[in-house]
Amino acid sequence: MRKKKIIAIYAVFMMVFALIGCGNDEYSAGIPSVVEEEARVNSEKARTETEEEIANRAKQQVEIAKAKAEAQKQYENFELVMNGDMGEVKIASSFRQEITIPTYIYFPKDFNAEETYPLVIMFPGFSADHNNGTRFDDITKELNKEGLIVVQYDNPGYGKSSEVNLAYTLTNVKNDAVDVLNYMERNYNISKVGAFGYDVGGRIAMELQVEKMYNFDQMELLGPYCDADDFIHACFDNNIWGELKKKAQDYGMVRYVQQEYSLQWFTDWEREENLTEDFCKAFDGKRVMLVYSVVDDCVDPIKMEKFYKKIGAAAICISDWGHDLGVRGYDTPKQTTKTIQQQSVAFWKDLLD
Repeated sequence: MRKKKIIAIYAVFMMVFALIGCGNDEYSAGIPSVVEEEARVNSEKARTETEEEIANRAKQQVEIAKAKAEAQKQYENFELVMNGDMGEVKIASSFRQEITIPTYIYFPKDFNAEETYPLVIMFPGFSADHNNGTRFDDITKELNKEGLIVVQYDNPGYGKSSEVNLAYTLTNVKNDAVDVLNYMERNYNISKVGAFGYDVGGRIAMELQVEKMYNFDQMELLGPYCDADDFIHACFDNNIWGELKKKAQDYGMVRYVQQEYSLQWFTDWEREENLTEDFCKAFDGKRVMLVYSVVDDCVDPIKMEKFYKKIGAAAICISDWGHDLGVRGYDTPKQTTKTIQQQSVAFWKDLLD
């Protein structure tokens, strides 16, 4: 009897064990273990925290953007201040925060805001203000008489610019040109746009076209530094250029002849190795006038001759003066200056068509 009881209990025990064992897989598949549940909760918690962090970061970015926008308000375009037929305005830079570009707009005498006008933007030479030391005055007046608007702006670190001359790089000058041209097109009815560039300003105009930063309709270049080697040889020295660049790499800037240069200055000049050739392709079919001197000791006249023949440009070649070309500030013979100005005005009349 006792033996039968033991057997019965054992049988019941095995049955229960079997039932639990057989159903364990199905049962446990629907109910996670304590460890699994804890892992799931922790994972969910971690995921939620990450989303919150992302949301907070996005919120912070919006707040920062608003704060920057508020701070930038004081650097928005100022009102145009007129002085006779010349208007002066500070244009906000789109490329450098809290910087404005001193800009000078010269209007035709009977300017009418409802009418359409061609525009000429003038690029001064190396280390110069907007007017290239007042020597752009005469040609500007003549262009105004013909019914063209002329716009000029100070290079970074010169004229009324609030920046130090360390900011004077080809990149910054080109970016400022884009801001100035965009401002002019937003505020005036402009039909065509031409570029007038002297010395380094000539290179600026060419690079803007080659790099597709702006598409000009016409261009006058006076002694342009198409070849960086000419500029390096004339304004620095082939041997010292490398030394100065190395110091700029080591210290972020270098001082030479009372001027400070950033590393960007050096890399900018070395970027366009085939500027003349690239420009001829980019400006093919458009009108160009090249002014150069056979006795220029800065820009190689042989390169200038090859340049105008390659692009099919109109050319003014002078033989009684050097790199001045009537706009540098030295005593160019009066007749030479007059000839250049007359030919320039005749060239720009075509922009009126």
